[in-house]
Amino acid sequence: MSEDDRTKLGKSGTKINVDGEHELTIKEAYEIASENGKYPRFVLKCEDGEGKTIDWTGFLRSKVGKDKDGKVKAGEYPVNGVKTYLDTEGAEYDNVRVIGQILNLWKICGLDAKQFGAGITAGTVTFPEKGTVAVENWTPLLNKKFTGVSSYLITMDKDGKKAWRNQELNMDRLFTIAGLSQAEVDSGKTEGTALDAAVKDAKSNASITYNDRANKIAIQELKLVQGAGQAPAVENAAGSTDTAPAADPF
Repeated sequence: MSEDDRTKLGKSGTKINVDGEHELTIKEAYEIASENGKYPRFVLKCEDGEGKTIDWTGFLRSKVGKDKDGKVKAGEYPVNGVKTYLDTEGAEYDNVRVIGQILNLWKICGLDAKQFGAGITAGTVTFPEKGTVAVENWTPLLNKKFTGVSSYLITMDKDGKKAWRNQELNMDRLFTIAGLSQAEVDSGKTEGTALDAAVKDAKSNASITYNDRANKIAIQELKLVQGAGQAPAVENAAGSTDTAPAADPF
């Protein structure tokens, strides 16, 4: 039995596998560096009320590369209301968008924005292949609750022959556990409408991961999802009907 198959045993049904609204509890939130220590990233792991999980990883620091059209650009930011990009290939930059998403999560969970980043503690996380790795735990976020919204994200196995139906958490549209956006909270509302709009958008925004967008099997699977078509389980190891395992944050 391969190591990949071994890690899938007993994992049936453990990941959130439907799009839309989810009431989530944060189980892990930590900052981890890449192997060369240059590109830290923020890893978030959450559970819903049934113990099903959804993860998100955001790069805190990145390198300017080429977009899908081959143009060198990254790090979008506004200048006098006009979208502007860094355009020096290979240049490194702080990912302001990801930092802003984490700040919004901090506030959505009811934490004081003035204390953003306070309470971070040293810790470790153990990975099947990498072993034990040092991390910085964002301890104040642990066990905090919020409402997240996800969309289908189709990915392929390494051999490009098997499709997975994953869920992608939209970190740009976070809500309190009561279902309010931060703007609605700031305006003193007790009932909101933004969540309904976000769920509607999520259900119409199924996509394919960037590297697999030309794969015919992935395109066919996306069409099934968009048409609410019923397809065979995409993960059959040990009888599982789960989505793909979370990617190693390295």
